[in-house]
Amino acid sequence: MFRFLIFCALLLVVPQQGWTLATGDLTPEHPPDVIRRAKSAEMFKYMNQSADPCEDFYQYACGNFAKHNPVTEDNPAIGIGEVLSEKMNVRVRGELETDYPTDTKAYTNVKNFFKSCLKIQHSLDEEYNEELREVVSAFGEMPLLVGDSWREEDFDWVKVLAQMIYKTGQELLFNVMVLPDFSDNTINRVIFGEPRLPMQNPEVYTGEAFADSRERIIEYSTYYLHNYFGVNESMATQIAWEILNFEISLAHGMDDPKAGHQPSEMFTLMDMDEMEQNYKNMGDLRQLIHDIMGSTDIDEVYVQVSYLDHVRDILKKTPKRIVANYLFFSYMADYMVEPKTEDNEVVEYCIEKTKSYFYKVMDNMVYRKYIPQNTERTLYQIWRELKTAFLDILYSPRLDWIRDDTKKEAVEKLKQMKLKILSYEHPKDVADVEKMDISDQHFVRNIDEIRRTRGEKARAKLNEPPKALQMGAEASTTPYYNPFENMVYMPVSFLQPYYAWSTEFPSAYNFAFLGFFVSHELVHGFDNSGRNFDAKGNARNWWDATTDQVFRERSKCFINQYKNLVYFGHHLPEMPSQAENIADGGGVRLAYEAYLSWYRKHAQDDERLALPDLSSYTHKQLFFVSYAQVWCSNYAEIYIANQLADTHTPNQLRDIGPLANFDEFAKAFNCPEGSYMNPSNKCMIY
Repeated sequence: MFRFLIFCALLLVVPQQGWTLATGDLTPEHPPDVIRRAKSAEMFKYMNQSADPCEDFYQYACGNFAKHNPVTEDNPAIGIGEVLSEKMNVRVRGELETDYPTDTKAYTNVKNFFKSCLKIQHSLDEEYNEELREVVSAFGEMPLLVGDSWREEDFDWVKVLAQMIYKTGQELLFNVMVLPDFSDNTINRVIFGEPRLPMQNPEVYTGEAFADSRERIIEYSTYYLHNYFGVNESMATQIAWEILNFEISLAHGMDDPKAGHQPSEMFTLMDMDEMEQNYKNMGDLRQLIHDIMGSTDIDEVYVQVSYLDHVRDILKKTPKRIVANYLFFSYMADYMVEPKTEDNEVVEYCIEKTKSYFYKVMDNMVYRKYIPQNTERTLYQIWRELKTAFLDILYSPRLDWIRDDTKKEAVEKLKQMKLKILSYEHPKDVADVEKMDISDQHFVRNIDEIRRTRGEKARAKLNEPPKALQMGAEASTTPYYNPFENMVYMPVSFLQPYYAWSTEFPSAYNFAFLGFFVSHELVHGFDNSGRNFDAKGNARNWWDATTDQVFRERSKCFINQYKNLVYFGHHLPEMPSQAENIADGGGVRLAYEAYLSWYRKHAQDDERLALPDLSSYTHKQLFFVSYAQVWCSNYAEIYIANQLADTHTPNQLRDIGPLANFDEFAKAFNCPEGSYMNPSNKCMIY
């Protein structure tokens, strides 16, 4: 999945030939010529044309980016992700702060929650603290609140955890949820495995490079325990470390996202009797699942055995007091407010808090008001060109290594693959929000209402028609491919005009920017992970043994190539899963070939002249410059470790790696063989 740690800001414009308008100031009312000149000036100023494009194309395309976009303490990462998010938040804020007579119940609920968040920021007093304690008391006694009177023998973690997850659907210690069967998505299964932890990537908990991140967690936790629960500061720090260390121990047993494990490798379908027998010394897990799901009619469960074994071992050696504090404190995370002092910080915090629960409604607000009517037509035109181009690639001589039976399956999967804009226009998308009763005054009660609704929704899935897993709030910010549906999803934030696309931009830019991201996700359907799912979204091996072996050999090329790339003095980590690099390489090739196909059919005299500052470039060169500027970015040093830990390659290497593997790039810029951007040995799958 394209989890989106890319940063390429395209916002400010330095005057070029007297031109001063910024792309961030463009509106649909501006004439096409004005829009193109603004984009042209922006692109030109970020380039460093004194650099050799055959030795470092990132420097050539983005060499002046950091100079025009310096990082600061308040703005430590600058890029397209931040630009899109900032612009979305500006638009969302305008909608949240304005009540309209036409507001639906869903809109009103979201706006009320936002108002309650603003109110609680100015009401972090004893009344709020007492509300938090009442929430805790619903599940028994929390050791840190009752001290020495807490009785270990009275604590049953299975019972407490079941009550917490039943009420909220929260991922706590485990993720217990309903999904379609991996191999037959016409039936539902209960999944019993690892949860998403607050810092998400297990490496942030376990890696030496992230010690500062863990220290910040301790600072926040200590503050909450001291100020909201009345624990003295020394004891609060001690308990904060106990809680974090327990969470670190959980992270050590979680799946490494860089390994590229498939569901069939991670989960085992186990009947309840077998699970009960295997883990009888751990607790009554049968009862745990039945209580969470509110049903005893569950005979088989998909179990993540490696994680469950790991938790069993941890619970054996961890004092119950620490386990209890961890469960209660983690359960309370949604209720605890991070205090802000500046008015703008309060608003930004409450926008993000509201987005974490109501991103669907907020995206729909922006979609309805700010996304031009021609957006869908433009996007689906690009999608059709991409699918046609990939079909041609599948039948081309360069993919002769794919045998006929496997190629037939690939073609069928491509034909059935669909693209969908996450506009959340259908009433069922926000039906659960419509049913809520959200107040503009009572923040804690609102969280209760949200979590109650989520818990009911999570249980109801057991008896509903199977529905593929969605990505939650991440779906609001980044395109992604869902292998269970064979569907590419495009978020509303990405369709804001003048950043990633515009109907007024030359097609070279639109295919290189927006087209690339769609291509990247399309190729994910055929990477080392997506290729394990068929056209209907079922986990199935449809690759013949010979083709499968060639694919694996070609993947090794990427492993060996990318581990030798250096980023700020660090070699990239060796990753068994090359899904993102395969999608990058295949994505830029696909976008380029789709663009050339479009160009042959629609070649227009003004394709190059549409961007006057770049009129000396051929249409092919313009495509590659546009693609390279996807990855223009400026990071503060604190982000380097995060980039190296991510499954995506750091930005500037996502420019260099795919283009250095692409013969057509070398031809476009006349790069001699053996130059850095035209190595003799190249890696390619699609």
